[in-house]
Amino acid sequence: MDYNNNDYQQQPQQPYQQPQQPYQQPQYQQPYQQQPYQQPPYQQPGYPQAPKQSNPMAIGALVCGIIGVIFCWFGWFSFVALVLSVIGIILGAKGMQVAKTTNSGKGLAIAGLVCGIVGTALSLIAVICYIYVLSAANDIVNYSGYWY
Repeated sequence: MDYNNNDYQQQPQQPYQQPQQPYQQPQYQQPYQQQPYQQPPYQQPGYPQAPKQSNPMAIGALVCGIIGVIFCWFGWFSFVALVLSVIGIILGAKGMQVAKTTNSGKGLAIAGLVCGIVGTALSLIAVICYIYVLSAANDIVNYSGYWY
């Protein structure tokens, strides 16, 4: 192989010429007009709206039922707790009827009814025990004989 031999034909060099047409950047147009941002009215998405109406019968039933359950353990207050528990049962039943028409407070009415029933049962047991203790104490005080 001959290194001096030009196996490759070289093209004669031509002076640099500018291209016929200069490069043009493409003009981009927006396909739509962007609307200005409008803020929607404040509302948290995904949360249901709270009911506008309340059920006072259901709230009263729950309060009376809870007070009846709490105070049935305190001596003389067991009589008051018995009365409040019965009122809780009555208000709970009325609250259930109101809840059917207004669609509000059904859970409170059920809770008040249950607390009223539990408070009535516990208050009755406490009142019976209290009466039994008082009658036994009365028999001991009024006993005329001596034990020795």
